[in-house]
This record gives sequence, C-alpha cells and structure tokens, in this order.
Amino acid sequence: MKVLKHVLPIFMAMMVLLGCQALKGASKSRELIKMMSMVPAEVGAVSQSGWLIIRYADIRANEQARPGVPAPVDFAAFEALDDHEREMWNANSYRLVSIAEDIYSPLLYDAELVKYYGLDYFEIDRSLEYISVESKGETRQYGVIYGGHFDTDQIAATLTARAYTTTELNGMTVLCGPVGCEHGDKTGNLMPDQGKRDPATFKAAGQYPFLDVNLGRQQPLALLPGYLLSTPIWEQLDAMTAAAKDKEKSLYDVREYRAVANFAVTDGSLIQVYFFPPSYFAPPDKLHEALKLTYFAGEEASLDDWAELRAKLGLDNDGRPLYVEDLPKYSLGALVDRQEGDEQVHSIVLVYGQEQDAQQAAAEVVKRIPLQSSYLWRNEDKPLIDYAVSEYTLESPQVIHDRDAGRWLAVATVRVLMSNNNPFDDPFPGADNISHSGRLLAVWYRSLTMGDFTPVLLTRE
Repeated sequence: MKVLKHVLPIFMAMMVLLGCQALKGASKSRELIKMMSMVPAEVGAVSQSGWLIIRYADIRANEQARPGVPAPVDFAAFEALDDHEREMWNANSYRLVSIAEDIYSPLLYDAELVKYYGLDYFEIDRSLEYISVESKGETRQYGVIYGGHFDTDQIAATLTARAYTTTELNGMTVLCGPVGCEHGDKTGNLMPDQGKRDPATFKAAGQYPFLDVNLGRQQPLALLPGYLLSTPIWEQLDAMTAAAKDKEKSLYDVREYRAVANFAVTDGSLIQVYFFPPSYFAPPDKLHEALKLTYFAGEEASLDDWAELRAKLGLDNDGRPLYVEDLPKYSLGALVDRQEGDEQVHSIVLVYGQEQDAQQAAAEVVKRIPLQSSYLWRNEDKPLIDYAVSEYTLESPQVIHDRDAGRWLAVATVRVLMSNNNPFDDPFPGADNISHSGRLLAVWYRSLTMGDFTPVLLTRE
C-alpha cells in the first residue's frame, strides 16, 4: 500500500527550516563535507554542452543500515563468508549507486592487493569521485578521494619499496611512480613486479582497476591521515591538495554544493549523494531518433508509429509529459540517500536562489514522482515508482533555507522500509534470492543517467 502525505492539496504544507547557520561548524566533522573540502571549487562548474559526475558513497554506513549484513574486516574475511552471507552482502551493496567506479566490486580484487599498495580493499570506508567532460569528449577534471582506516605509513613504505618516490605538494606527502609525477596519465607503464599481461584475460599480476593500474598508469597519490587523493593528472592533484590544505577554495565553498551537503548530513545516517547539473527534456527529434532505434518501432518507424508511441508515453509534440508544468531552472540537483531507523530515505534535492522558485519546484517534483511512466522500462503503462517498490511513503513538498549558503532547497522525499532478509524470487536482476537494498534509488539513478528522469527535467528555453 502506498501512503501519500498531502501530495496534491491546493494549499500545500511547505516546511521552511531557517537557521542552518549552526551547521557550519558541526558539519565540518562530517565525512562528506571533509571530502568535499578536498575537491577544487572549479570542479562544480560545467557548461550546458558538457557533463559532470560528482558522487559520494559510504560503504560502512551502507553495511550498518541493514540488519544481518556482514561487515568483513578484510578480504580474507570476505572470502570466508558462506553463500547466504555473500548473497546478503551483494544484495545490500547494490544500493551504492554513487560508489567510485574503481572500487564498485570487490570481486576485482584479492588479498594480494596489500602487497602492491599496502592496504586492503575493505580498509576503504568511503569514496568521493568527480569527473567533468566537455562536449568534445575531453576530460577536463578527474579525481577520486578514498577515506578509510588504512595505514598511510604502510602504503608509503610499500610503494617506495616498489620504486615509487616521495615528494611534497602543498605540504602533503605525494607518491609518484618511476615514470614521474607529471606522467601519471600515460598508459602502458606497468611496474616490473606486475608481470606480463595474460593474453586470455588482458590482466597482469597485481593489475587492479584501483589507481588506474589496469591501464598501466603510475598515477601520483597524495596521502594524509585517513585519506588518499588520486588522479592521473598532476595539475589536478596540485588543485586537490591545495583545497585540502585550505590554500584554495573547495567544492564545499561553492554555495550550491554547500547547501546540499548541509542538508545531507542533518538527519539519519548518510549513505550517499549523487550530484547532477540541470537536466533537460530531450528535443523531439533526438527523442524520436533514440526511441525508434531502441525498444519499440525499429528502423522503419513511421510518423504514425511515433505518434502512437508518444500517446503511450503521455508526451506532447515537444516530447514533454502532458502532466507536467515547467520547473523553474535550478542551479544544481542531487539524489541524497540516508537511513533513518528501518527506513531508506531517498530525497531529490534542487537548489534555488529564490524561495518562490523552490516552493514551485518542490510541489512539481512531488507531483511528478508517482506519475512517471515505466513504459520505457517494461513496455507497460505503470508508474516507475511502482515498478521499483510495492510500498512507499511520498512526503509533502519541503522547502529548506540554508542561511549559511544563502540558497533555498526544493526537496521531494520518498521513504521505503528496508527489505527483509527472507529469500524470495526477486524480479530485480542480480540479487539472487534476496531483495536488493535501495531498489527505488537504483531505478532513479538509472533513469537519471538515461536522461528520462522526468521529476527533474527542465524545458529548454
């Protein structure tokens, strides 16, 4: 049964929370904010023709969010899990849509990792990854920050024993491979102790995705207690270390990102945040081309076929759903995922400079959530949210004023009870016989990356 709390009344109950000023000092101790404070401020800017990914995930918080999920202390403990424990761990891990790509799956690693880097996979507790790409496909900025309970002295000793050298950058210890600090972006530079590539698997001894070694990169690595800063681009590491040492402004100094971060750390246990720039409805011609080449009409689609498909999807001639009103343009969006007791709390957050715009946006996003069709997903006329979960609570529109950042947040939140651990036939692929954690969030994330997440799409001017 779905519970909608005052979703569409004429006089919507808008919650305006003032006084986020006190958050500034307290939130400095929060891991999301610590790691955002190591990301250069300019990362947050992206042109409309480019694209941007900024994502934060807390692996340990996710393990603790679901009772019964094992928490391996090292890779040996992970390998020792029985089949049911492994299924539980895997089913729960699917919630982490925002984990850094290189550490998404522990199956890409083994206990030998310690010999090559001085740390175990399960010593990494959280990650923050960013990448921005211009319209021509050129990577402008890229970096990953790993937080954990690893021993940075051991990492330094292990890598220097493998011919890495130690230098200093903005007052931080930096390790560089034999190829040199400024050449960490060059591929094909495997270390001598990594052996030769196996022609059957294209894998060499000690060749893990972590730190881009799967491409043979010897990318520089900055160390500070509890954190590793990694990027193949030397200039980026300079910017990251400068931000970490408060020599330059960081992403947390950017008002939009500060407001989202302050919101994310206020209640419950933060699992992850996925930031995204303003997203737009696809122009009709591009939408037409994309759809006729995928699920439905094929290459020979006629105008009548297209019209029939538009009708099934509930789209007007401009490719917009008929049920939507225009959203005021937001400066930043985010999916914020938290755990509060036995509830998974998934929030769509849009950032505005004016209260009125935030109020209008919050109401519109809440209206759109249960109306988004799953037709593109399952070829059936069913709300996307019902495809993901059978029971949920859709909260009233919420508007939050962050005085510290000087921004207004439009917030739409869905609460979903944590799945139980009873085996059953799960229609969501990959979780064996145990229900996934974060099923709704995973669907939202995929919809967002596919460009059809209608709750946040803007009309082009």
